Amino acid sequence: MRCIVESSLCLMSMMDEETAIHCLRDCCLTQILWKGIIPILANVFLFAGDKSGWLMMNLDAGAMFPPYWPRKFGIVLDLIWQWRNFFVFNGALGSDCEMMMKITKLEKELNYECNKF
Repeated sequence: MRCIVESSLCLMSMMDEETAIHCLRDCCLTQILWKGIIPILANVFLFAGDKSGWLMMNLDAGAMFPPYWPRKFGIVLDLIWQWRNFFVFNGALGSDCEMMMKITKLEKELNYECNKF
């Protein structure tokens, strides 16, 4: 049975309106994951800017992030979206430690596949 949400508040933090940028970047629970993934110095850049500027900055690694960052960024966005949807529709939330292990596993698998050729 699918759960229909009647409030625009984030169901994870119950503090802010649940927009796409809130889900993927600004939610306090999502920020815990991001802060565990990126170097401390890059935290300043991770939570700055509007939605499109933030996406473009992270998808174009440039000098701020290592060359593998755009791929890892995409993996993290996808897993955060799945994590949140699982919580909204099933009422269960995996731990941030489980999420970090999934991110690491998918990143290794993708790196292996990319290096095969």
